[in-house]
Amino acid sequence: MNPKTVPAGDYTRQLLSNMKLLPQFESRLILAEDVRQVLDYVRRAEVDAGIVYASDLTVAGNQVAVAARAAEELHEPITYPIAIIKESRNREAAMQFVELVRSAEGQSILNKYGFLSPR
Repeated sequence: MNPKTVPAGDYTRQLLSNMKLLPQFESRLILAEDVRQVLDYVRRAEVDAGIVYASDLTVAGNQVAVAARAAEELHEPITYPIAIIKESRNREAAMQFVELVRSAEGQSILNKYGFLSPR
């Protein structure tokens, strides 16, 4: 992925760099605009492999195979911050949404789609 357009590009560069593989593969990398584009390239067999978020694999079903999972220590932590906008016109609904996401039910839904719960 293109580090200029998505954080996944930065994580990918960190991963390859920390594995000492970036120099070997850098000239052969195809920079997609986002993770879903990488996944589409892999699904259509237009590339040999791609690096994507585990959560994006749920949309691919059995059309792609997982070759390996990146060890967490090989890249910065991947986070999805959640916040309420200070000037929100729907503050109560926003608070209810944040509470749902953080609840056991919300975490169960996110886990179903490949997201890990916060530690």
